[in-house]
Amino acid sequence: MAKKKAAEVVVEAVEVVETKKATRKPAVKSSVFVQYAGKEIVEKDVVAACKKAFADLATGEDLKTLEVYINVEENAAYFVANGVASENYKVEL
Repeated sequence: MAKKKAAEVVVEAVEVVETKKATRKPAVKSSVFVQYAGKEIVEKDVVAACKKAFADLATGEDLKTLEVYINVEENAAYFVANGVASENYKVEL
């Protein structure tokens, strides 16, 4: 088996990466809206509000996971941050 020069290996690696990039499908952009009682709630706004509420309540803890539950009857969103629920983890919509 013939040995390849380092430059040849690099060129082949670049060609493989470029081929993989070319075959990737573009990411799908999506939005989620909740409409009720004449209101429209945008998912990204609710998530942003929950993140802000967590930052305001947290004592320097980093947010690693966030689960959001929208309760339209109460006009509120409740969230679980880093696997922990709290009665303080509530955002008015």
